[in-house]
Amino acid sequence: MAGQQTAPTRELLTEFDRLHRELFGVASVINGGKDAKLLAGLWQSHGDLVRELMADFFATDDAWIQQAGYSVGVFVSQAAKLIARRHAARLPQARDPRLRPTAVESNLRGFRDDLAALHELEAVYDERRSDTPRRPDQIGDRRS
Repeated sequence: MAGQQTAPTRELLTEFDRLHRELFGVASVINGGKDAKLLAGLWQSHGDLVRELMADFFATDDAWIQQAGYSVGVFVSQAAKLIARRHAARLPQARDPRLRPTAVESNLRGFRDDLAALHELEAVYDERRSDTPRRPDQIGDRRS
């Protein structure tokens, strides 16, 4: 915990912007005074963990965060969730079912995996089809 030390708000804002630029290739939208105050408050309670949470924030596959946007306000509002996920490995999953992925999250991950496998199979199929000789009457006929 940072205690009563002065928060390194300029450095935190710079780090937030750096991570945003890495992910999106453009500067983040920062409201200097408001966002500095939000980060200072989070730093007062969690110290240097804030930097690690920033990295987690920009690496998350959380759909809500992705849809809400990657702003300082969204980051601070999701800090408790990021902390819980960071420490979930220490807790038995049965003790707190809220830390388990929801059915929707599990289904989306499964869907993404299925879609990736389908794309791989499609590429193999297309590669095999391109190697198969065709009769002159089949040229242009994709049903072969």
